[in-house]
Formats: sequence, structure tokens, C-alpha cells
Amino acid sequence: QVGSEQSYRPSFACESAMARARSWVGARIALVCILAVACWLWPSATRSWVSGIRQQRGRGIERQRRYLGLHAQTFAVTKTSELVTRLLEAIEGTDRGVAASEGQKAEISEMITELEAGGAGADFFASGSAYGKYEVAYVGASSSRVANPAGGRWRGRVGRIFFPTQGLYQHILPSEEPGADALAVNLVEASLLSLIPITVVLRGPASRLNATAREEVIAERSTQGGLTQNSVRANFDAPRVAFGPRAGGLFGLGQYAPLLRLSAGPRSSVVLDAPYVDDRIRIGKGASGIRFVFKRTTSVGADSWERVMAGPAVGSRAVGGVLVSIGMFGILKMLVNTSASVLPAIPWAVLAIFGLTLARSGGGMVLRQPRNADYPKQ
Repeated sequence: QVGSEQSYRPSFACESAMARARSWVGARIALVCILAVACWLWPSATRSWVSGIRQQRGRGIERQRRYLGLHAQTFAVTKTSELVTRLLEAIEGTDRGVAASEGQKAEISEMITELEAGGAGADFFASGSAYGKYEVAYVGASSSRVANPAGGRWRGRVGRIFFPTQGLYQHILPSEEPGADALAVNLVEASLLSLIPITVVLRGPASRLNATAREEVIAERSTQGGLTQNSVRANFDAPRVAFGPRAGGLFGLGQYAPLLRLSAGPRSSVVLDAPYVDDRIRIGKGASGIRFVFKRTTSVGADSWERVMAGPAVGSRAVGGVLVSIGMFGILKMLVNTSASVLPAIPWAVLAIFGLTLARSGGGMVLRQPRNADYPKQ
């Protein structure tokens, strides 16, 4: 009672709590004393015990780091996958880059650069991920008036009008040829005025470039950004141009129809780089620095090059010479018959012009630097 002279006495519950506290403190002091004596009597056992505690703590930290690393890696993969999705959406509807505006090209180039940074240091040929069948989805050329880096003159302004593109591919396949690291295949599927199917194939072995060879290419072509360890040099045979139906067609009979196979143009050698590859796309880069986006494909048309290469080809110069001779003979025959009209000679003249064009054809390749070139060293 406040103000009374009676001294304060704790209750029974309070005394019990104080007793338990004193007992707990005493037990702790006793344990510390026992440990101190043990450390003094058995130092080796103590060191082993302390080492075990540290190892257990280290394993816990390592598990935590591993978890955080996996979490960060998963986050990075998710971010990259989203970037690839945005890139594919951005190039949709650009006619493989030909119809892309300057703003679209700048946006696409920025995304490509970010993906290339994510693939820095990776060896996509050693892992095998670079190999596959790819459709050309985008070409970052500034212009395609004369020709396009993918498809040549077939994808130039005139070629796109008279030979509409129906398929455009570049495959990097495993090679069994000695000394070759891959088999490179360029494939163009077009049609003359959307009537006569035309298939153009460039095929050749590809070998990886070492650091010295890459530096030589960079110095020769002034390649912006350099080349990565995923660079190869593809040595293509002369272009092969086939006229006739491709696989499929009416009731699937196209594969049985005969093809007129012509060998046109010279052999060629190009450098192909793959600074980024995943399960959906391959970012490509040429010696000129132009970027490409290749999309993995399972299309039946992607294999049409095999049928073109399955049979022998006739030289385009020989066929063109025969057509020129026939056309000139028809024209001379019309000229001898002076009473005849000039109109019957027109088909013969067209045949002669076509033969001359065929004899001089490079298979769609740009054989010399055009005066109105789309870019330097085209």
C-alpha cells in the first residue's frame, strides 16, 4: 500500500521467475567454463569443431550465392527472350528489311546491338547451337536499289518487280567434308512474273577464322565492331539456277517434274559472323558490317536446295549462246524475206536478247562495283 511503512515483498510467481533466470545464467556460465577447459585440454579437437562450424556456415553462404546466381541467370534469360520477341515483332511486315523506315531500322539496330552484347564471349560453333536451317527475316542494308546482301540482284529493285521473292534462306549445317567446320547454303526462291518458279542456290564449305584471319578481314573491309570468334569463311561454288516446280505443287507432283539446272556466275567467298544465337534466331554479320536476323525454320521450302543440287547443271553461257544463235537465225530469215512483216521477227529478237542476258549472267551476283552502289565495296 502506497505511503505505508510496510516493506515491499515480492510474490511467489516473481520469486520463481528470478530463480529460473539465475539457474539459466548459471548453466550458461558453466557451459562456457567447460568449453574453455576443453579448449585448453584438447586444442586439436577444438580446432576441428570450429573448422566444422565455419565449413557449415560457408556451405550455407555458398548455397545462398548459388540460389542468387540462378535467380539472376533466370532473370537474364527471361529478359533476353523478351528482347528477341520484341525484335521479331519489330521486323514483321518490313519485307525482310527492304520496306523498313529509318526509325524502324534504328530501333531494330539498337535491339541487335543489345543481343550481341549478351552473346559476347560465347562460342556458338563449339556448343553446336549455330548450326541449323534459317530463314532470312531481316537485312540491315541502307538501300537495295541494285542488289541486297541477301539474295543479290534477285532482291534488288528490278529483281523484286520481275522476280517476286517467295523464300529466302541461309543455312549453317554440319559438314563431313575434310577441313570444313560447316556447310553454308544460300537459297533464293523466286518466280518469273509469278509464273515460272526459279530456285537459286549457293552452296559451299565454311571454315572458322582464327584471330589473325579476322584481323586481316577487318583491316581490308573496315568492319565496324570487328568480328567475333564465331566467324567463318564460306567458299561458294558457282550459283546454280533451276527453272521448274519445287517440291509440292499440284497433288505433290512438283518433286517429280524435271528441272532445267544452269550453272551461272563465278565462285565466291564471303565472311559470315554469328555474334548471337539462341533457339529462335541467329544474328548474322558480314564483313561489310551489315547485320542480319535469321529465324530458325522447319519450312518444306528450306530444303528445296537439295533437289537443285541433286542433278547435273548446264553452263549458262552455253545455253545462252545457243539461244542467241537461234534468235539471230530467225531474224536473218525474216530479213531475207523482205515481203514479210517485221512483227514475226520480234519473238526471235526477244529470244536472242534473253540468250545474251543468260550468257552474261552472274547468277544474281554483283560482279563489279556498280556506279550507283547501295554501299561501299558492294
